[in-house]
Amino acid sequence: MRKALTLLTAILTISVGLLAQNGRDTAGKSPATPDNPSATTERTSVYTLHPKVDIPLIAASAAWDIYGFSQISKKDGLTEAEVLAKDKNKINWFDRWAVHPYSHSIDRLSYIPFYVAVPLPSQFSLSTIK
Repeated sequence: MRKALTLLTAILTISVGLLAQNGRDTAGKSPATPDNPSATTERTSVYTLHPKVDIPLIAASAAWDIYGFSQISKKDGLTEAEVLAKDKNKINWFDRWAVHPYSHSIDRLSYIPFYVAVPLPSQFSLSTIK
């Protein structure tokens, strides 16, 4: 139940952030001046997309991310003997907080940000193409 609630909270937080950018307000219009109090001239966007460049670049970046994740997952872990041979006192003081007993549930939860982060750049880029 707790895992489902955490996942639901993460999804809602991300989706609210994405939907918040769709609102229309007066930021895209020229400000009113004393000479022209009802100015409504639309400004052009300062951001431009070049699909012939951006789409292949995004696709290549996503492919590189997927390749990197596949290489990380193939990596061999430490053996129990290697772990027991390590000394906590030889760890930098600012990294010692990370030395804690292994928890399978925490390990599984720690992958969620990575799985969410991989498709986000392409989703943001594709959502802005008109």
